[in-house]
Amino acid sequence: MTKRKALIMAGGRGSRLSPITDSMPKPLVPVAGIAVISHALARLNSAGIDHAAVTLGHGGSDIKKYFSEHGTCGVELKYFEEETPLGTAGGAAAARGFFDGDFIALGGDVVFDFDIIPAFEFHKASGALATVIVSHSPDPRRYGSLSCDKSGRVTAFSEKPTWRRVHGDTVSTGMYILSPRIFDFIRPGVFSDFAKDVFPNILGGALYAYETGGYFCDIGTPAAYLKTNTDAENGLIAGVSGSPVSPRAKISKDATISGSVVMDGAAIGSGATVKNSIVCKNAVIMCGATVDGAIVSEGGIVPTGATAHKSEALAEFSTDISDIKSAVRRASGETAEEIIPSGAVMHTVTGVTAAPHGAAKTVGELLSRGATRRDEGVRLIFDDGCADVSCVDKSAVEITARAATGERAAELFQYAKNGVENLF
Repeated sequence: MTKRKALIMAGGRGSRLSPITDSMPKPLVPVAGIAVISHALARLNSAGIDHAAVTLGHGGSDIKKYFSEHGTCGVELKYFEEETPLGTAGGAAAARGFFDGDFIALGGDVVFDFDIIPAFEFHKASGALATVIVSHSPDPRRYGSLSCDKSGRVTAFSEKPTWRRVHGDTVSTGMYILSPRIFDFIRPGVFSDFAKDVFPNILGGALYAYETGGYFCDIGTPAAYLKTNTDAENGLIAGVSGSPVSPRAKISKDATISGSVVMDGAAIGSGATVKNSIVCKNAVIMCGATVDGAIVSEGGIVPTGATAHKSEALAEFSTDISDIKSAVRRASGETAEEIIPSGAVMHTVTGVTAAPHGAAKTVGELLSRGATRRDEGVRLIFDDGCADVSCVDKSAVEITARAATGERAAELFQYAKNGVENLF
């Protein structure tokens, strides 16, 4: 009998989880004190899966080092490293020879507690090329939204849709049971994504959905990450428990911590209060400081008596901004002076807004007007901050504004949002 195997996709940058992932790859971000990818491995092992292919990209050497030091939960791993990012499907193409039967594919950032064996059995009985494991969500925009007929055959699928393209509250968990034949639909060496590029090509007969109960969450955003940790602490995830406050943090006896993650090496002083926040490695919350709904970046400092509040989203907070440069606008095609020098940490406000005439067109128009190209989007430069604009889907963009204060970051966010909405 062919043994079931797994594909763990762990090559992404985790940019939506910044600044947490600025200093560690997303699969190693701790949930209940343990790297999130280890929770997935433990669940796979409990289902009898003891061989997995792991696609690596950003932070791959850190992930391998972690496993060499902490073990792999009884699952034998084979690594497939990408020199350039190829997406979930493109990166998986290199592992084609590893699989000799149906396998489960999942990200290195997902926490779940349901039994996956029935999904394998459903997949085999249906004769599908791909079976999407689905659940329900009141806000499908973070996931893949789909609809299916009574047999489970998927009739419509939209990855991370706007509300106009939502098909209902049934959503993809980002976990798939796949036949090895799926590789016939993936071009080696070409960037492609399972949900966006592969599944549309098999829609209408070979793509099925299997609904499961139980818990699942990917830690793709700070809010989702914080919720997953508090869910684990409150016993809401079967098999995942423990405090999100590291025993290797230095915490004063009269500090107050609630609903928060505190990572290794962090220090929290006497009389400090940390509530609904994320305190990263080696950060310092000094005596009497208050952190409420904020992210304190690795090595960041909240000074004595200061308060770090959340703004429009979980806000990055640190006082280490003494060497921020005064940036200038540059003409299109030139390299703008970097507004955020290495090591500087600023307040951050992030949100998504509609691009009335199309996200790609918006980004292109901003470039033509002198914005600076940055990764897959553009950067608007101000004397005291910046705003990054990147495509979420065809009709929406994500804006991340950074400035020395939360109030100024909120102002730059609104300025950029107004600019996008009134650009044309």
